[in-house]
Order: sequence, then structure tokens, then C-alpha cells
Amino acid sequence: MKKRKKHKWKYQVNVKKKILVLAILGVSLFVGMGYALIQSEFTLGGTIEFKKLDDTLYDAIKKETATNYAVKYTGSHQDSMDSTKSTEDIYHYYASTAARGNDILDKNNVVFANTCWQMIRTTDTGGVRIIYNGEPEEIEVNGETRLNCGDTRNLYHIGGIQTTYNLNGTAIYAKNYTATTSGSTTTFTLIDDPDDPDDYKSITVDSSNATSQIADIVENYPYVCSGGTTTCTNNNLYKIESYYSGTTVYAYRSTYRDDIGTSRYNSYVNSPTYLGYMYGDVYTQNTLNPTATTAHASSSSGTTLSTKTFDSTYKYSKTLNPTGTSGIYELDNPILGSDIPNQDYSGYYTYGSSTTTSGGSPYYIVANSTGSTYYYVRLGYTPTRTNFNVIVLGDTVVDNGDNTYIIKNGQNPATEVSADDWYNNYESYVGKYTCGFNANDTCETPGYVTSASLTSIGYISAKNITISTERNGLQLSGNVVTVDIGQWCNGFNTTYADYVYTCGNTDTVCTESNLKYIISRLKNQYTYITNHYFGQSVIYEDNKYKLQNIVPLENAKNTSVLKSHHYMCVDVGKTECDSVAYIYYYSGNNSMYYVLLNNPNIKSASDVLDAMFKKNTNNSVAKANVDAWYESHLLNTTFESKIDDTIYCNERSYSSLTNYTYNDSGWNDNGTSISGALYFKSFADNESDLSCPNITDRFSTSNNVAQLTYKIGLVTASELRMLGNNNARKSTNSIWTMSPSNVDYSLIPWNNQKSGSGSISGTTVTGDSFSLRPVISLIKGTKYSQGDGSMTNPYIVDMSN
Repeated sequence: MKKRKKHKWKYQVNVKKKILVLAILGVSLFVGMGYALIQSEFTLGGTIEFKKLDDTLYDAIKKETATNYAVKYTGSHQDSMDSTKSTEDIYHYYASTAARGNDILDKNNVVFANTCWQMIRTTDTGGVRIIYNGEPEEIEVNGETRLNCGDTRNLYHIGGIQTTYNLNGTAIYAKNYTATTSGSTTTFTLIDDPDDPDDYKSITVDSSNATSQIADIVENYPYVCSGGTTTCTNNNLYKIESYYSGTTVYAYRSTYRDDIGTSRYNSYVNSPTYLGYMYGDVYTQNTLNPTATTAHASSSSGTTLSTKTFDSTYKYSKTLNPTGTSGIYELDNPILGSDIPNQDYSGYYTYGSSTTTSGGSPYYIVANSTGSTYYYVRLGYTPTRTNFNVIVLGDTVVDNGDNTYIIKNGQNPATEVSADDWYNNYESYVGKYTCGFNANDTCETPGYVTSASLTSIGYISAKNITISTERNGLQLSGNVVTVDIGQWCNGFNTTYADYVYTCGNTDTVCTESNLKYIISRLKNQYTYITNHYFGQSVIYEDNKYKLQNIVPLENAKNTSVLKSHHYMCVDVGKTECDSVAYIYYYSGNNSMYYVLLNNPNIKSASDVLDAMFKKNTNNSVAKANVDAWYESHLLNTTFESKIDDTIYCNERSYSSLTNYTYNDSGWNDNGTSISGALYFKSFADNESDLSCPNITDRFSTSNNVAQLTYKIGLVTASELRMLGNNNARKSTNSIWTMSPSNVDYSLIPWNNQKSGSGSISGTTVTGDSFSLRPVISLIKGTKYSQGDGSMTNPYIVDMSN
């Protein structure tokens, strides 16, 4: 790979046969052009071109307003923390059609700090905001060497975000590589020059030699393909930079040509705070789930019929006889399965083999069961089964008065359900009583059948429960009844629909912890909220949170009340607690979502939001990576003198759009909803607004409450929208913006991100990985010394003054 040559770029007059002619025109007024000619440039026999020596990049964008490729911004703005410096007009590129967007892509290219950038807009400090556009390539145009910032470059190159890479094992290392792009793939090939025996080497790195081998690699063979091969594609080439530890090194990885690398916006996705380019305290989701219970009775299940494929080589019989020896049964007049017409084994007994006599494990194949797979019941399959009947069932339960119960059908004995009966009528047995699979009709705890299928049965223990329509404190009142589980299940939504209180047992006076309010009912269970209290606000006093303007647990079902009563002690029956829940989302009978307040200074939802969004004490992953790139490419270079200290807006103000407002979320103590997501202005309002109203969102090296380490950031959604629906900053990959989108009910933070070729695509979880393309602002008066802004002839920033 050829090293880039350094060129001195200057304007000169070209004459055929290389005769240089300097035409001093002086200062003249060129009528209709609107500017003074300071120097001219022309080619004899060709077209005379006039250009100012002191053109600035600001002027380059401004002049495009005459061609409608740029427009003047008229909204609110402030690009400097010192408002006295924010006095200039703002102009930005704007594409009304896709074709114009393509034209702009060939007008806004800049090379600064040996790197390609594209201009987005001017700043109100008189400078220009530019977005990173990758490494340039050298090309020859009419015998002249130029820098190419266009789409003909290789799609991938060695990127700018340092990472770690483990060299353990054997791999091929090289001094250099070549890169070629085909379609969406760039192939890197390590160079093995037959005339240079020292440019290509197989090296084994292990813990015994890592220090010396890595030193050799860094000095002489820095390039390696992931996997140790001689060729690799896209993001699988590494340039080894330095030793890290063990067999691991610091390295740069090949990345997409337009970015400095891919990155998460933040590593975690469980708190709204991670929407911040810098962020504060972390508040995560907790839930209070309504409890579903089977009326405080234990549930059981068991197998009724099983399935099996039977073979024609087995022996079968229509009858089964005991042999006289206890537990031994014999097939009566057995026949081979191959002798049974159509090999239909339904209604037969078998041992599933050629055996005719064995212990208590023969099969009975259900009579009406057909096909290659049959339903069956097995004698002795469970230890308590003594016959081929499936289960004993009855309509009623009678108390024997000795702590046992008997199952009956009215006054008649319970029914022993055969395998054939179960196969044909299993659905009709839901709602019956049983003593389980012990073939008995008497037991200490009968069960009530709640579900049935061909292969299984489910039942719950038939215990009594006391329920009521009202309560007086912890005392059940109004209509109070004690019912067994069968009555309860049958009358859930009819007879007992208004019975909403219980202690979960037969008590009529509950404790603070076992009082329950029933919020929904199913056939075999009910769902309840335990005894919580909800406050309209809280105070912090005597080292405790204390609920104010309290409403009781019945209001858990009343979302209109919870809109203004968000505060709850998590401990059951408490109105004072060490930490208090702020409920920000609840919908009907679903879970309550809350954040836990455990700081005396945090006593409201707004306090929580401020702690997350206005305490910029932690760097996001995106910021850390952008800062690292700045350190390796711009820090302590002459280029820093051209970078302006402007504001980069991480706007965390809330949406004002109908149906997306702060009031429509659950984060307003007295809002209109307890179920809406929290939307941010930069996404929901869909505006191209540069105002950035919150000082804690105005990131700048001059802002001590949102202080950047370096004068660099990311583009905002508003800046991208300003370029038009057919975005004039097109890219084939998605990039992070600095603009938050929303926080959903589970507190997953979503950030705006730009799609490959259009406008803002929408939202992405901050833990996803997308391209990072830094943004900087060049200072007022920044000139260019060469180029026309096209991809193959970009403006070259003049560093001479």
C-alpha cells in the first residue's frame, strides 16, 4: 500500500507548454459578480476562471444559496457558550430532491487534518460544521495528484478506534497490505514480496515469548488478518500498535471507510440515563407483579393416557388374566400383531414384546385409538395403579368428620373412569372432584379438576376460602362467605364476581401482609394485589420516606387515581419506608413498573429525571471512543488551532407534540397518563431546531455543567434533517446521532440514528453498534487553498495562517 505523499497545494496560472503567466489584474469591480478580483487563473486556449484567494468555507456554503443548494436558517440557535460570539447567519446545504442531494455530495467535501470531511452547515460563530468522512486516497487527474474523498475509495480501511486483540497462536504478519473493493466487500491481502524476504513472516506468540515476539511484530510486521490467514475481508484486518498484557495487544481494526469505527452508544440499556452523551445517576426498572394463585390451594397434574407406536412382532390379547401369583398377569390366547387384521391393535393388551407373562406392567391400548401411534394406559405404570382405570371422579365432596373426605356422584359412589371412557369423554370431566391417581374415593385433601386433555389432567386441592365484598380496615365485611374450591371456581365470574377481598384462607380478619384485593379471575386461579398504599407525594423525615395524601390498595386497579398517586412503599402494609417506589407505568391488571428512590434529595419524578439527565458525570461509550480518536489524530497538532469551541447538543428536553408530551408519560406527578413512553423533543417533534434550550445538554469545553474533554462531538438529528428528506450526507451505513429518541415502559433507552441513504430512520437501542462519525466546527475565517468541493477535488483547508 503506497504511503501518502505530502503535497503543497497552491493556485497558479497554467499555460500551454508549461509557460507560467501571472496576470496582475489589480483590484477591479466586476459588475454583476458582486466581488473584487484579487488574483486570476487561466489557461491559454481554454476558459479563464476567476477565483478569490481569500475564499472561506463559510463563503463556499453561503454562495450556494444563489443556486438553491443551500438555504439560510431562520430558527433559534446558539453555537457558542458566549452568546456575544453567536452573531453570524447560519447557512446549510439543503436537498429538495434526490438528484440535488447527489449534486451536494459533490460540493461539500473538505480535507482537514489529512482526513476527509463533509460540510453540513455554517455556525453562528462564523465557522463551518463538518462531519468525518474517512481517509482520502491519492488519485491522478490530468497528471495532477489529488486527494479522493469519493465513493471510489475502498469500502474499508484501518479505522481509528483502538481496541485489544489477542495474538496467542500462530499467524502470518506483514509489513503492509493491499486493499481492493468489489461490491460491498473489501479484500485485504498481506503483501509477500519475493524481492523482500523480510516483509512477511509466520510468527507464533505464546505466554513464554509474548514480550519479545510482540515487540518484533509492532516494529516490523504490524498487519495481521483475524484468523491468521493471508487474506481477510471488511473488518477483519488489524494493525498492531503496542503491547497490552499477556499475549494481548492494542490494535486498530479495519472499519468502514466513512467512520472511525463501530460502537455502542452506551454499554447498558436498562436505564434512561444512558441516553446521555454524558450522564448522571442510574435508575433501573423494578416491577411489582400482581400475584396469581390457585386460591391458596396446591396444584397437581398427572398423566392420563400416553402414546406409543406398537409393532407387528409383539404378542397381543383381548383379555388379560392373573396367573395366581401376586402381581403376575398373562395374555389370554395371545396372537402375533402380524395376524391382527390391518395391524389395528386398539382394544388389545400387550407387553410391547413377544412376552406373554410378566410383572405388573402390561399395556392396554385404547379401543377407539387408531393410526400408527396409539393411546394407552399401563398397569403398574405408577406405583399406586392397581387396574387399567385412569382416575376416580365424582360430582361432590363429603366431609367424613375425621379429617378425611369422600368423593361421590350425588348419593352414589364415585366413578372409576376407564381408559376408553377418558379417551371419548375427557373434556366433560373438568369441574369434577378426585383423590388423584391412587384409585381411591377417600382422601385427606381432595382435588378439583381444572384442566383435562387426552394425555393429562390438572387439579387443585379442594380447600375452603373466605371471601367478602367489602372490608373495614383489615376486617372482611359486607357479604362474607366461606366456599370450597369447587364452588369458588364455578362461581368466579357469576356468583362471586363482587367478592374481591380475602385473607387467602378462612380468616375473616387479615394481617397487613395477607390482605388481598382480587383484580382478575380465571377458571382455576385469581390474581391479586397485596396490601399496598399509594401516595400523591412523599416527604423525607426522620430518615424515612413518608407517603402523603394516601389511597389504599383498591386503587391499584384504578389507573385514573394512579395518574396522580405514583408513590408506593414496596413493603406490604407500609406508609413509611427507607426507600420508596415511583410508579411510572401501569396498565390495568399488568405489572407496576417503578424506579426506587433511596436518596433524601430525590423526592419526585422530576428529581429522578434531573439526576439522570442533568448530572453529566460519566462518559458514554460513544464519547470515550470519539475522544480517543481525537487524542490519536488531532491532539497537540497544529490542526487544533482551526477547531472552534462550539456547542454539541444532546437535547434531553421533552416533546411538545400532541400525544408525545411529557404529560402523556408516567413521569409527571400529576400527568394525564400512567402508561405512555417518555419522548424527547429531537425525535418526536421532528424539527430542524438548533436552539438546545437546556444548558445541561449544551456540550462544550466551555460549559462546566456539560463539559467536553475536547472540541468534538456527534451530529444531531436536527442538523441531518436540515439537509432535506433526500439527505445530502448520504452513507451506506447507519450512524449515531447525539439526539435521544424515547424511553419505553421497560426503561430501555432509544437513540436517534441515521439510516444508510435517507433521512433519520428512527430509533435504536443505545446498546446496539453503529458507525461513529465525529463532528467538529472550524473557526471563523477558515480558508481553503485548493479544490472545488467535489469528491475528487475537495477543498483543502489552508493552514498557512
